[in-house]
Amino acid sequence: MQTLPKLASKERKKLTMFNQNLVPKETPATMMESSIFGGCYCSLPMNTDEEKKKIFNATNRADASLRECINMPIEMMGLYIEPVEFEAKDDDGRPIEGKTQLSPRMIIFDKDGKSYGCCSMGAYNSIKRIVSMYGLPDTWDKPITIVPGLVTSGKNQVLTITIA
Repeated sequence: MQTLPKLASKERKKLTMFNQNLVPKETPATMMESSIFGGCYCSLPMNTDEEKKKIFNATNRADASLRECINMPIEMMGLYIEPVEFEAKDDDGRPIEGKTQLSPRMIIFDKDGKSYGCCSMGAYNSIKRIVSMYGLPDTWDKPITIVPGLVTSGKNQVLTITIA
């Protein structure tokens, strides 16, 4: 088991939520996280040039921002998730010089191939729970209808996802 460095409680919590080595058994969610930390997780096939191009273009510019689709049902069929590094911010949203943090960049694909992008721990944690309960998207027989939402948390609004 990996030993965590001495960090403030808030930083340790962020690290443990995004660290597959701290979870003892393999589940669909931990398999997904393991792939993310290996570079990315993608539930869609990437065998042909056309499939690869579709995923690549969606990661650079999704068709829509998930935040722009609040309260809009999306029939989710696929996921692409990769870790990205951001400049860390304090509780007031100001950059902390010299500090960075990891966050999951997610692209959700609907049944028609439209892509919805976000970088949000709240949305990621919702997706991780969905995968824990329903399995990985490439095992689903039909789409899962999700609805993005915003929840107020202190001074911030957190992007989250519910199942319709």
